[in-house]
Amino acid sequence: MSYKKIVFHDLGMQDYRKIYKRMVDFTRSRDRFTTDEIWMVEHLPVFTLGKSSTRKDLKDIARTDIPIVQSDRGGKITYHGPGQQIVYVLLNLGRRSTTARNLVDVLEKIVIGSLKEIGISSHNDEKYRGVYTDDGQKICSLGLKISRGCSLHGLSINVNMDLSPFTYISPCGLSNVRMTQVSNFVPDVQMQSVKSLLLKHFYLLSK
Repeated sequence: MSYKKIVFHDLGMQDYRKIYKRMVDFTRSRDRFTTDEIWMVEHLPVFTLGKSSTRKDLKDIARTDIPIVQSDRGGKITYHGPGQQIVYVLLNLGRRSTTARNLVDVLEKIVIGSLKEIGISSHNDEKYRGVYTDDGQKICSLGLKISRGCSLHGLSINVNMDLSPFTYISPCGLSNVRMTQVSNFVPDVQMQSVKSLLLKHFYLLSK
């Protein structure tokens, strides 16, 4: 068995709570032989709180009835909704001889490389992790948890979605950040195209 192998699942549109529980259960039940997995998913509208979220991050949350769910990932509050591609990375880091920090670096590079292929120049930020377009807007957020040497959660890239719920919060705890999405740069973008590019770059992990 090749421990570098990764199984990819396209789960479509899913309720966040259901997938969150499924992630936790998968990680708790896995052993040293369990094949790593990557889940591609979109979520119904939801705000998720990271372990370092504070009340001030909620900002104007009372203006909306979108549900709020506490999670065990790192980071602060963010929004998930239709038109945003989520990628959950369920990897045994020890088996891959890597660290959480290195995984974050790899995830950012995957997004930056994927965006470049459709003509969007972007970069990461060592202090405020994620991926940003050259005008300083945030297009991709990251949040991980490491449990028993394995990663949960992952990244979310805004493709073609309603960005207004981000104005009710301080996304990732950043009060002045502006969120953007792929369709603001490539108006006719298709979710499948972005998904295919991400899969292409993720595939390098499984070789």
